Amino acid sequence: MEEENAKKEYELTFLTRAEDKVEEVIAVLKKSGAEITSQGTLVRQRLAYPIEKETQAVMSSLNFRLDPEAVAGLDHELRFNPHVLRFLMVTPPIAKPQGITYERRTAFGSESANASGSAHAGRPAGLPDGSPRFGEAGRQDGQARPRPAGSESAHAPKKAEPAPAAALSNEALEKRLEEILQ
Repeated sequence: MEEENAKKEYELTFLTRAEDKVEEVIAVLKKSGAEITSQGTLVRQRLAYPIEKETQAVMSSLNFRLDPEAVAGLDHELRFNPHVLRFLMVTPPIAKPQGITYERRTAFGSESANASGSAHAGRPAGLPDGSPRFGEAGRQDGQARPRPAGSESAHAPKKAEPAPAAALSNEALEKRLEEILQ
């Protein structure tokens, strides 16, 4: 049972020279210890640019479960298989749970929409009443959080710089220099 739990889901999309070479790729997967969970349809495609002098290839995708330690060996086998033109092996993305509310900010305020896209005026799912929403200060008394000394925000107003001293004429500048040097 531990061996089943150690296996991870992967998705492999690849280009081969011919349709019968797809079976070779499946054999390589099985030899590595993979359990194929689903197989996509075979599609013959014209390539945007020649790959190893081939202008057409057969594209397919496979979902499989495999021990993470065996992935490097499988990658090596596919990389040096002369019938596989290109391949990409990824872990499939985790599906978003339904019912989560997202808040979209606009120039005129904010509007809430849940994962299905319908407008929702309430709080995001899972937040208790009274808890801050994203972007709120998060204090119960309504005051803004204190900032550490010296931390400047990019949106904070800039402090006024002292006005430069009035320009002096040459005679006034020479007189001022003589006073300083004495």
